[in-house]
Amino acid sequence: MKKAAVILTVVLFITIAALLCQFSGTDAEYSRFNTNWNGTSEFFASADAPDVYDYHALSDKRPSTLLVIAPSENFGSEELGQYLRSGNTIIIADQSGNANAFLASVGSDIRVYPQKIRSSDWEYQDSGLFRGYLNENAPLYWEDSPYIFVNRPAHLTGGTSFIETSHLSWIDLNDNDIADSDEPLQVYSIASYNAIENGYIIVISDPSIFINSMQNIQYKENTAVLNALKE
Repeated sequence: MKKAAVILTVVLFITIAALLCQFSGTDAEYSRFNTNWNGTSEFFASADAPDVYDYHALSDKRPSTLLVIAPSENFGSEELGQYLRSGNTIIIADQSGNANAFLASVGSDIRVYPQKIRSSDWEYQDSGLFRGYLNENAPLYWEDSPYIFVNRPAHLTGGTSFIETSHLSWIDLNDNDIADSDEPLQVYSIASYNAIENGYIIVISDPSIFINSMQNIQYKENTAVLNALKE
């Protein structure tokens, strides 16, 4: 009896510890369980969306939308490609270029270039925090939001571009926040999409639009766009 009681106590302790680890939060960047400035807890609190830990779990979720924030280097699989082609939507927020291999594998011509864009449309004297403007190609509803704020995004090529910088933007090759003579001013794409067979793939070059510090009243335009992505 005593031995059984000890075993039961240990099992209960391990179970409670596991639950505490799951619900006590984390400081991992972009985590939905991170309530700090760099987490995404506020966005997911209103999204009512489950986590996906295994691509096989997507096989019976059609039609649906999968949001991938800051994919890792080994991102992608055949199951994920099949999920896309079967009539679903994948939204990828990638600043690093880690999504490029998967994009190529499903026949998308969108590519992410992790070069630092700067713009004169900046906020708080920070040329890396600036407006991106939605155009008529946007595959979402944004009645109250003609633009969003982005924070040091990468830039995209390919696909149908629907969020772009102003003409007064440049790639800051030497990190001096100034448009030098070898850094021409032009428009850069920061969100684009492709139709892939029966599905759609949407790529946004700034994962930070989902973090908690970008969900406040100062960035109400972001909230309008992100609400459209949830629909």
